[in-house]
Amino acid sequence: MKTGSRAARVALPAFFLALAGTAFGQGSDSCAGAQPIAGLGTFAFDNRGATTDGPADCSGALTHKDVWFRWTAPATDDYKLTLCGGTTLSTRAVVYAAGSSCGSLTVLNCAAGNCTLQSYVNFSAVAGQDYLLRIGSRQSALQGAGTFAIEHDPCPSRGDDSLEQNDSCAAAVPMGDGTTTGLIVHKFDEDWYEIPVQNGGTLTVDVFFTHATGDIDIYLYRRCGDPAVAIGGSATDDEQVTITNTTGCLQFYKLRVIHYVPDAAADCNDYDMTIAGSGTGGPTCDIGTNYCRVNPNSTGAPAIFTALGSASVAANDVTLQAAPVPNQPYIFFFGPNPIEIPFGNGFLCVGGGLTRILPPATAFLNRAERVLDLPTYGIAPGTLRFQCWFRDPAGGGAFFNLSDGYVVTFVP
Repeated sequence: MKTGSRAARVALPAFFLALAGTAFGQGSDSCAGAQPIAGLGTFAFDNRGATTDGPADCSGALTHKDVWFRWTAPATDDYKLTLCGGTTLSTRAVVYAAGSSCGSLTVLNCAAGNCTLQSYVNFSAVAGQDYLLRIGSRQSALQGAGTFAIEHDPCPSRGDDSLEQNDSCAAAVPMGDGTTTGLIVHKFDEDWYEIPVQNGGTLTVDVFFTHATGDIDIYLYRRCGDPAVAIGGSATDDEQVTITNTTGCLQFYKLRVIHYVPDAAADCNDYDMTIAGSGTGGPTCDIGTNYCRVNPNSTGAPAIFTALGSASVAANDVTLQAAPVPNQPYIFFFGPNPIEIPFGNGFLCVGGGLTRILPPATAFLNRAERVLDLPTYGIAPGTLRFQCWFRDPAGGGAFFNLSDGYVVTFVP
């Protein structure tokens, strides 16, 4: 069996310890030295050990242990700075106007804990102008690390719905039968949902909206990265998808709701959604067996490993999952041998020539998930053992933990 590239086969504990240290830390402790960043994307921050360097301006309260960035706008547009799902820290976020100096700060927008514990703020910016971004904690004793994103905000006057941030397949919100009202989808900010369907069950999803106020389309997938198995893409009011699960086991289908980008009539639209035919129970598509001791993490429960799909190498149909985990950086890895030795706040359960499944990612809704492409890692018929490593600052101790182990015997 091949074990991946040489670059992927570094000493695993050394790699994890580097990840647990400064690899994800960014941000200046002072406004005057604000770290330059530019454009759209995801950026890291770390306010552990930071002081407070700014006025009380978030609803009259301080942004404690703040770190500062100086962001250059790529275009004249509306934007959103969001920490939602990027950290477990209870945060405040502030955006200051272009031209603000540290001695004369003009607030554009500020928020504290408006997506559960984390925060997001909407603001308008002018191409080429610099804006000061301030990120910190809601209480003086809190500190941590994570990521924030700067994104287009195509509907600046409309906020997110209560199920955000579910804007990627990995961040799909679990749903069951019933009707959910008051949802909204924006261009460049799609919505994702996860719906369990028993073997032999028929799932029907209806999305109700007015086409004249924005074109919404829906797609159903069996797993992240697969082609759609059903599409609702008409140019009329409302969309529906329906499918019967004939896979022989319980499936967790992924529903994607988008606002059609070429639609010139609007940049966002409201919708209601009705789901019928969901359900759990019966045989699952779990392809392996759990083993090894596992300790609880800061979510209050241990992270349990699961692999869904098929153990057939030819089918190349495996999705790795571990939950619950903190909403922190994680990585999956595998090797040939079972071991059980204390490591961090948990146990290392995999030994031998270890291979990392790259790149690292950040958990959302307390779940780590990765589609595994078997040929990329040279996986052939035989037995392999898998595990998930994740950062856990709130857990104290070593500030990282692991899932239990999971063994899969692959067949041709």
